[in-house]
Amino acid sequence: MDVSAGARSWRSRLGVDFRVGLSVQSALSRLICPLAYHPLLFYLKFVRGYKIAEIQKIRASFNGLLAETKDDPLLICANHLTMIDSALIMWSLSPGWKCILESRRFPWNLPERTIFSDRWWRTTLCYLARCLPITRNGPPGESKRVLENVATLLGRGDSVLIFPEGGRSRIGRIDVENFSYGVGMIAQSLPNVRIVCVFSRGGNQAEYSILPRRGETFFVQFKLLNWTLKSKGLRGAREIALQVIENLAAMEHAYFASHSSSR
Repeated sequence: MDVSAGARSWRSRLGVDFRVGLSVQSALSRLICPLAYHPLLFYLKFVRGYKIAEIQKIRASFNGLLAETKDDPLLICANHLTMIDSALIMWSLSPGWKCILESRRFPWNLPERTIFSDRWWRTTLCYLARCLPITRNGPPGESKRVLENVATLLGRGDSVLIFPEGGRSRIGRIDVENFSYGVGMIAQSLPNVRIVCVFSRGGNQAEYSILPRRGETFFVQFKLLNWTLKSKGLRGAREIALQVIENLAAMEHAYFASHSSSR
């Protein structure tokens, strides 16, 4: 089971299977959301001074997307530049109270295991934040199990947020040459999955970082991808992943064209 060691042992002590464990984790995360979301939002807004440009417009558009996709599995694919991208995306798409009422607004995440496994409190936070840790470049069997777990979550009608680049971009832009095929493997196992490409970038973000600089304003846009599948197996997974990466790259290009012309 590809979860944190603490969560795994906790489930084994209770003698529950993985699906029940997911339900328990999901319920606890929604209960803790009011206690965690607003302190996090306070930190982002008032300590770091971050802003989301046109946030109400973004949220209204996301409401429409949720209505359009109804109960379909929702796989959110985003570019990756900072350690807090997941929090920024969640903040931009929905207010905290809606995440409690509607599970699809509170996506599961696949963070790097080594970042959260060295301290018990990090493991606990990871668990309550709906995370299924994965070891980048780990054994193929582990990656396969994580993707199977993601398919299980999506099949239940939850949403999952992944970074198809496989980590923070070292070139400061979306790398269309080096990317993970995970999103393609997931889509092949769930033909009805709806893929949403989300592009997020700070106005002064020049390269990858742990935290964006203080006072940063983020520009967020998203697009429902009409993906197609022509091949099977690894080749098919690459085709789908490439469609996602190319769409994110096109969104990035549009951002820079618009951002540079506004100066």
